[in-house]
Amino acid sequence: MESETAVEQRKELYESWGFNQKSDLLDMLPKLYEGRAMNAYLKKLESGKPSPMAGKINAACGDKG
Repeated sequence: MESETAVEQRKELYESWGFNQKSDLLDMLPKLYEGRAMNAYLKKLESGKPSPMAGKINAACGDKG
């Protein structure tokens, strides 16, 4: 059984990145390396509908997030 912390972390991963399984992470890595994830992040910010984590990252880091 997973700890409460692990459950919360999986929830945060899903809300921020749209996945919570290792296979999904491995599928996402090439997109990160190619910059596609950053482009999607910027489009969400521009649309005014960023994920909760994207909003936190933007507030903390600006366009360097």
